[in-house]
Amino acid sequence: MRTNPFFDTWQFVVRLTQLSFDHGLPRYAFLLAFAALLTAAVGIILLNWRQDATQRTAAHLTTCICRMLIGCMWFQDSLAKLPIPGSDELRMTVEHMAQYAAFDLQRQLVTQFYVPHLGQIGPIVFIVEMSFAVSLILGWAVPVFAALATLFSLQLWLGLYQDPSAWPWTFVLLAVIHALFLTAAAGRVLGLDALLHRHDVTGFKRAFG
Repeated sequence: MRTNPFFDTWQFVVRLTQLSFDHGLPRYAFLLAFAALLTAAVGIILLNWRQDATQRTAAHLTTCICRMLIGCMWFQDSLAKLPIPGSDELRMTVEHMAQYAAFDLQRQLVTQFYVPHLGQIGPIVFIVEMSFAVSLILGWAVPVFAALATLFSLQLWLGLYQDPSAWPWTFVLLAVIHALFLTAAAGRVLGLDALLHRHDVTGFKRAFG
């Protein structure tokens, strides 16, 4: 049950209360992973800040913070897909899509493919959402993962479009945010993409421009 954003955030950081199995090694493993991501992100920010004077602007810092916050959102949301292979939340979402998708073709796809193969889809969804989290928190390969996140958000928008308990604009806003990260090359704003681009590590500059 939610209390207030400050206390709930604190609980998430110190206990990862969104896990379906809030005890033992998995909880601490994800806590350590989350802390490692944030620590690495701060280190990347500091390196960019020191190496490139053009990165030292309020606009860049704002973009970076927004990118990392959305990454944290994906990290927390991916944990709701635990335990693998099929969490209650994922099952409920898929069932709602089967009932409330905007188009009959999508409802049939969900009913005939998603529902029977939920055990195989669950791990994929978890990996996809965790990939979004890692990409946005670190600012790594953002052009790729922001594009995928945009498409992912749009399919949720269409899949839950007629659900009376969901606000369709939520998923539109998610798609818009990721589209902006894509077009603004947000990973090159105090992110790992900026370091890779600056030093052209493994041809990164040639690949992403």
